[in-house]
Amino acid sequence: MKFKVFSLLMFLMVVLNNNLLCQADTNRIVIMPFINRSIDNVTIRSAEAILKQELSKLTQCEVLIGSKPNGVANDSLCENIDCIVKYGESQNAGKVLTCNFLMLGQKIIIQYSLVDVIHKKIKISDSMNSATLEELDVIMKRIALSTMKNESADASAVVGAITESETKERARRSGGNFYGISFGYFFPGNEFYDTERTFTLDFKFGSELENVDYGIQLFARNGFGVNVFSSYLFSQKDVCPYIGGGAGFHWLTDMSDNRYNYSVGGYTNDNRKEDGFELVINSGIRFFHTYNFRITVNFTYAHTFNDYDCNSYVLTVGFLR
Repeated sequence: MKFKVFSLLMFLMVVLNNNLLCQADTNRIVIMPFINRSIDNVTIRSAEAILKQELSKLTQCEVLIGSKPNGVANDSLCENIDCIVKYGESQNAGKVLTCNFLMLGQKIIIQYSLVDVIHKKIKISDSMNSATLEELDVIMKRIALSTMKNESADASAVVGAITESETKERARRSGGNFYGISFGYFFPGNEFYDTERTFTLDFKFGSELENVDYGIQLFARNGFGVNVFSSYLFSQKDVCPYIGGGAGFHWLTDMSDNRYNYSVGGYTNDNRKEDGFELVINSGIRFFHTYNFRITVNFTYAHTFNDYDCNSYVLTVGFLR
């Protein structure tokens, strides 16, 4: 019984609080007739009615669609805050909600603002895009949520009120994609057990902008590894020098110096780690750079941060396509 009484009191407090807030705001929100330059009046009047309904769901305040501003021949002229405040005072409103419809090709842009008439300031101003007239009901719901919760149009998104334009993948700048294969020699440093040169092979996948390329490299050299690289291209002509660097991981093999130790009469075990983070610096030349099939000559210095602190050098030739 006590819980029911407490719940009823809490409900009454919320309702009374909402009503008090409305009284403080002159108990009225007025929707100024939409500013429209391109859309038929039947659609505009329908959108106004939907917005009024959505606002009424979110507030205890009285919501009205106002009349055309007095003394203004064209309602599109009443767009500045002074005019809107005077309009709100004439309607005995605490707040005025304005919407401006613009057409840009097939796209409809709806700019909206909520103006506080008492304090003569804009509480929130934002815009939304619509791909079709049919989704104006969704736009009106989002505008109501945005203005009543005092949050941006993006923040007002809820399930069931997402516009078609918001479901599309955003456009991004793209570069020319490429892939390539290189082969050559791997020259180990003195930290390696076997310092003889060995064969190496790598595969590259990436994108190229005007003066920069970047991508991922997979390679096999005394083990295998992967790194992320980027290079600066010095020329746009057929002969193009470049310099760059990268970072990744290298899993080295056959690093352990397990030699026969005569003092102990057996093989010694080397438990140091062979794999590690790797930094590379590379430089080279691209030939036939203006074509879609390019020849590359590349020299790389690499340092692997493992227990051996390995240094190595790589010389390769290959192609990019």
